[in-house]
Amino acid sequence: PLLVLTVATELTDGYRRFLRSARAFNYSVTTLGLGQSWQGGDMARVPGGGQKVRWLRGALAALRGRGGLIALFVD
Repeated sequence: PLLVLTVATELTDGYRRFLRSARAFNYSVTTLGLGQSWQGGDMARVPGGGQKVRWLRGALAALRGRGGLIALFVD
């Protein structure tokens, strides 16, 4: 099975379009960080704080041992 993961802290237009596209192709999407405050930094001024990576690592750690699972991260 395929697990599609993405990160979004807010319900933006782009996020909603992504979900519509995913549904059109019958993909189920797991969203990390929805409703949480963004603490990843301002990439225009300084390197990010790795918040997306931390959320992704946590999600993948919870899936450890599920053989045959393919995870696709979409940013």
